[in-house]
Amino acid sequence: MTLKDVAKRANVSVSTASKALRNSFDVSESTRLRVVEAAQALGYFHEKKKVTAENHRPNGWTFAVLCPEVISPRYSAAVQEIAAAVKNAGCNTVIYNTGFDQEEVHAIARACVDDPRIDAVLSLAELRNFTATVPVVVFSEQASPTCSTVHIDLDSALSAIRDKYDGISTVVAGEQLTRNYRRQIQSWLPCDEIIGRGRYDQAGADAAAQLLKRPSLPDLIICTYDEIAYGLIAHLTDHGVVIPHDTEVIAINNSYASRWVHDGVSAVSFDYGDVFQEVVRDVIADLQQKRVTPRHRCVSSRFIERNTTK
Repeated sequence: MTLKDVAKRANVSVSTASKALRNSFDVSESTRLRVVEAAQALGYFHEKKKVTAENHRPNGWTFAVLCPEVISPRYSAAVQEIAAAVKNAGCNTVIYNTGFDQEEVHAIARACVDDPRIDAVLSLAELRNFTATVPVVVFSEQASPTCSTVHIDLDSALSAIRDKYDGISTVVAGEQLTRNYRRQIQSWLPCDEIIGRGRYDQAGADAAAQLLKRPSLPDLIICTYDEIAYGLIAHLTDHGVVIPHDTEVIAINNSYASRWVHDGVSAVSFDYGDVFQEVVRDVIADLQQKRVTPRHRCVSSRFIERNTTK
């Protein structure tokens, strides 16, 4: 299978097909999708990737895992789950710390796709409109026609929270990078939002300081990371606020420390379960059959009540 075959099927020139598969800016989105669909239908692989894949034993495949920041408990927990699933499949993992800048994330992802030593990419960082002829799996809120996605479904947990707290005053506290969570929460539970300066517990402490300047505290504060909740709780209690009597606090992620902070922080927990094992099996199936088949997996969530809610 050659690029010429892909171009013929998509009814474009070979140069246009090449540009489309490299995400070139001068190819329209409709043309790009048509070329990708043709490449997927024909089982086309970039030649050097194809040669590499053919020379690999099934247990020799290497997965590149793109992680925005390795110090975050949220991302490190996901990376550990992925690495364990990859290891259980007899394959290898290489981890790239990407940051959050879209251009940088895309550049790293593209370098991985073009690297003959890497066979598949699993990205915890968002990749928008990314095209590849090797298996790529992206954590994303929306399904993609060109790569597989894993979606974290907050609906079940947020539904339980909404049923319990419907009609009370609610604030979502977070940092600049957590707007996606806030948008999802606001679609389920009417709420105000407050952005703390800094990162993690510093952002939580700053959000608490801003809340203390208001005439009254909200009935409920939902923190978009556990670490934000830790900083917020510490600052509020230092200033005489009694939790959960004066205000209730819920964190999102349910990191290990949430069982112990403030005798237990109520939290939204993500149930990764077998999702990563299923994703790895999907990728291996594509590698074996030399194809790219976009699939969409879902991570469910649940609400765990502890000491910071009544």
